[in-house]
Amino acid sequence: MTYGPKQNKILTIYFQQFLRVIVLTLSFSVWAFSEEIFEDDFFEDDIELELEEDFDHSEVIELEGNILEESQGQVNLGESVFDLIQSSITFGNFNSHLSSSNSSKSKLILNMSSSPEITKIGFLDISVNFEIDSRSKEVSNDLMFLNIQNSLENLRWKLGKYRKTWGDVDAASVLDVINPAESILSQSLPGMELSSRWLGEASVFIANNTSEIFFSFERDTLHAVNSTSEDSGSEIGFKSSFDIERGQLNFYLGSLFPRVGVINVASGLSDSSRYNLAGISAHKEIENYLVKFDLAKKINLKRSTASEIVKDDRTDAALGIEYAPSTYDQLSLNLEGSLWDDSARVYYIPGSSGILLEETESLSYNVAYSRNTVDEKLNATISVGGNMNGNSSYLAGESTYSISDYTKIKANILLLEAEPNDPSYAYDNSKWFNLGFTRYF
Repeated sequence: MTYGPKQNKILTIYFQQFLRVIVLTLSFSVWAFSEEIFEDDFFEDDIELELEEDFDHSEVIELEGNILEESQGQVNLGESVFDLIQSSITFGNFNSHLSSSNSSKSKLILNMSSSPEITKIGFLDISVNFEIDSRSKEVSNDLMFLNIQNSLENLRWKLGKYRKTWGDVDAASVLDVINPAESILSQSLPGMELSSRWLGEASVFIANNTSEIFFSFERDTLHAVNSTSEDSGSEIGFKSSFDIERGQLNFYLGSLFPRVGVINVASGLSDSSRYNLAGISAHKEIENYLVKFDLAKKINLKRSTASEIVKDDRTDAALGIEYAPSTYDQLSLNLEGSLWDDSARVYYIPGSSGILLEETESLSYNVAYSRNTVDEKLNATISVGGNMNGNSSYLAGESTYSISDYTKIKANILLLEAEPNDPSYAYDNSKWFNLGFTRYF
C-alpha cells in the first residue's frame, strides 16, 4: 500500500521523531558511537515511506482496536496501552568483499510485536519491522507475522502469516521445504526474524500421536528470470508424529511447489510446477548425543537438458549428530546428500562462469562448535562446511553478547571459497562481516 504525498509526509515526520525518542533512551556510549551515522546516513535527506503492497494498515488498525476492546477485561486499568506491545531497535552495519568489489551499508530496524489474547477467538501474534537503509534513505515496512491460533480439547488450529518447518536436521533442505532456512549467503544478524508465509493448519492430538494438515494461500516460487509456469493453486501437506522413547518419529506427505524456479538453459526462461513429496524424519537422545535424520522422495521435479525441461525424481537425505560434553558446550555434524533417479542423460544448470553440468549425486557437510559462558551472557558458534567434492568450502562464525537483559551486541562473519565448476563461483574469495546492536523495550 502506498500513501499520498500528504499522508506520506505526516507519517515520515512522525516516524522520524519516534525513532529519535527511542534512540535517545539508549546508553550514552552507543549514542555517541551512532550519532554521526544516523545524521550522515539516515537523516540528511528526505525520507520516503514505501509500504508493502499487501500490508493494509487500515485492517491492522481496525484489528488492533478490536484487540484492545476485547482485552480490556484482562488488562489492569492502570496499565498503559503500550504495555501490550514489545519493541526493539537494532542498528546494524553490513560489510562484504565479493571477489574484487567492496560494499558497506547500515540499517536501522524497529520491530514492534504483540501477543494478546482475544476473548472467545484465540491468541494473536503480530510483528512488524520498520527499516531505514543508509543507501536508499527510505523507510520501508515488512509484516513479519500476523496469525491467530486456538485449541479446543485435542484440536488446535492456526491461521495467518507465520513460519512453518518440516524435518529434524537443522538447516537441511531435505524436508525444510515450506519456509526454508536462509542460505548461508543471505547474511543477517543472529537472532533476527526470518520471512514467513500465509498459511493455515489444523492439528489433532490422540495419545502419543499428533497429526496435522496445512495449506498455503498462494505459491511463492522465486524466479531469477522470466517464468513460463502457469500452474497455480495452494500447497497442501500432511504430517503425523509419534512419540518414541527419548525421541520422535515423523511421516510426511505433500503436494508442493519449489521455492526456486528451474532455468531452461535453451530458452533462458524459468520453470516450476507442482511436485509430490513423501518423507520420514526422526530424532532420538542417546546419553549425551542427539541423533537426527531426514529422508524424502521428491517426485516430478524439473531439470534442464540442452534443449528442454523434463521431469525427474530425486531422493534427498540428511544426518545430524549433536554431542554435548557439558552444559555449556556443543559439537555438531551435519551431512546432506541428493541422488537423482536419471543418471543416463546429461543435465545442465546455469552458473556464474557459464552453463555447468548438473551432477547426479551430491554430498555436503557442516561441522560446528558452540559455547555459552557460565553466566550465559556470551554465546559463540564457529563452523566449517562445503561440498565433499571440494568445489566449495566456507568458514563461518557468529556471536551474541548480552550487556544486560535488554541490550545485546551481535556479530557474524563468513569466508567462502569456490571453484569455477561450482554454481557459487561468483562468490569465490568473498568475505562478509556484520555487526549490530539491539535494544529491547
